[in-house]
Amino acid sequence: MNILITGQNGFIAKNLAIYFKSYSNLNLYFINKKSTFNEIKKKINNCDVIINTAGTNRSNYKSIFVKNNMNFISKIVKIISQSKGKKKIFIHTSTTKVKEKTVYGISKKKSEEILIKYKKNYKLFILRLPNVFGKWAKPNYNSFIATICNNLILNKKIKYHDVRRKLNFIYIDDLCSQILKLIQKNKKTLFPKIKNQIKANIFLIRNILEKIHENRDNLYTVNMSNKLERCLYSTYLSHLPKKNFYYKFKKHADRRGDFAELIKQNNNTQISYFTINPGQERGGHYHLTKVEKFIPISGKGIIKMVDKNTNKKFSIKYNETSNFILDTIPGWIHSVKNLGKKKSVIIVWSNEIFNKKKPDTFIN
Repeated sequence: MNILITGQNGFIAKNLAIYFKSYSNLNLYFINKKSTFNEIKKKINNCDVIINTAGTNRSNYKSIFVKNNMNFISKIVKIISQSKGKKKIFIHTSTTKVKEKTVYGISKKKSEEILIKYKKNYKLFILRLPNVFGKWAKPNYNSFIATICNNLILNKKIKYHDVRRKLNFIYIDDLCSQILKLIQKNKKTLFPKIKNQIKANIFLIRNILEKIHENRDNLYTVNMSNKLERCLYSTYLSHLPKKNFYYKFKKHADRRGDFAELIKQNNNTQISYFTINPGQERGGHYHLTKVEKFIPISGKGIIKMVDKNTNKKFSIKYNETSNFILDTIPGWIHSVKNLGKKKSVIIVWSNEIFNKKKPDTFIN
């Protein structure tokens, strides 16, 4: 199946292109502002599906909205009406703002009316989209979420308005998924329901993004089980300049080896690692409630455990080829000794973030 996507350099089109290539074997064609009339006509005639994402969201000139929204649609409709062969599928990305009396809203509403007037020439789907956010959105144009991310990263002041009013949002990958399914299932609904919408206010979104920004260097991530937080986290990271792709963590070293915290999650879990120098031993403590998972990834050694209550013992050796995760059992003293000639590395997951005031760590 041949798919034509308009607005090639736009936010939605860029994501659609990558999403379709990742999840389907559709043949993709594109047109942009530089495409000639003959190029547009040829590609439309050769395609089974047209996805229109082109248009203007913001401009100081009314004529730009007319040209890029209404006139462009009229041009596409005219070409389709003159084409021969199987009826094409036309998917048009519109907006929930068609009900607003703004120049943008009016231009999008009239674009819909043009498409509906000539819908006998194609199978039409109009997607009235809420606020769309995600990677590759332009700050100060596509999405206020992109603007917040960009301004936080650049330490610019942000003006917030009407922060308590709830709005509907859709994450870009959810939108791409729905459009792909629309092509594959070929339903008969003029205005398909926009699925997987998230309802939130600017106040909540601002707070989440500010926490993401402030806590990155402190090793904290968001609650990944919360869809809004998870999607905002990905969106924020997509706006980072290359110089900020990485950040440093603190490492603590002594004669035994190194220890460092790596990731802390707000659902109270933590990932860290420690190393053990040859001949050295770490641990020798127990926890009353806290649980850790030890994952040996290099070196040679032995993990020893002793039940604080019964004095029962358990031990397991590891080396470069070992493939296991060991749970430290509450009430059991545990230690790790390096039996090899090079440094040993253990990854540690803990079910709680280390708290100096209440460490739940007791030396035997």
